[in-house]
Amino acid sequence: MAETMVEMAPMEATVATAATAAMGETEATTVDERDLYCELHLHTLLSIVLLIHDINSDLLFLQDCTGSQQPYIKASTDSILNISKRVSSSGKLGAGALRVGLVAFRDVGDEYITKPFGFTSDVSVMQKNLSTLVATGGGDGPEDITAALDVALASSWRVDAIKMVILISDAPPHGIGEPGDVGKSSVSSHPVNIARRMAELGITIVSPMPYAPDNVC
Repeated sequence: MAETMVEMAPMEATVATAATAAMGETEATTVDERDLYCELHLHTLLSIVLLIHDINSDLLFLQDCTGSQQPYIKASTDSILNISKRVSSSGKLGAGALRVGLVAFRDVGDEYITKPFGFTSDVSVMQKNLSTLVATGGGDGPEDITAALDVALASSWRVDAIKMVILISDAPPHGIGEPGDVGKSSVSSHPVNIARRMAELGITIVSPMPYAPDNVC
């Protein structure tokens, strides 16, 4: 499949390139390794974001809340909160320049598929939102990441902001041919098409936690 090249502003391109390089090709296998992997790569993202000076920045975290996340969701949410606090207090961004958002997601048939919390410039609001997350549900390997990406695409992004989606999941989306995929997404769009549309709008997607294809929630 031919790749669609999307032109980005210099800062957006810098963030995208650095974030992609930061991900590497390391694969974690145990719970402790995945905790460490997620922690290290989220902190790498923090370093990238701290390169930004005097530019509005919108960071939207998509957090997998299915059962497979139960052993390490606390480490994940603690890292999200740490990023939000450190960027907010870094002094490199003016008041209100940083907004952080959160979309919790599970799978079709669970209590909810997506639970968006919206953007906020108040870190205490983000902390309260994170404290409500519980990991349960799922079933087959893939989760409804496509629905979460769809919510992210429709979020209230600022036109003049650096826009970044940070996807935290150990599973692939439905509909990409993954073994054990017995379900389908709740939305009709293909995840690749959503990602391409995001790229057109200058929204960078990064994932600090690689999914494990053999993992079943």
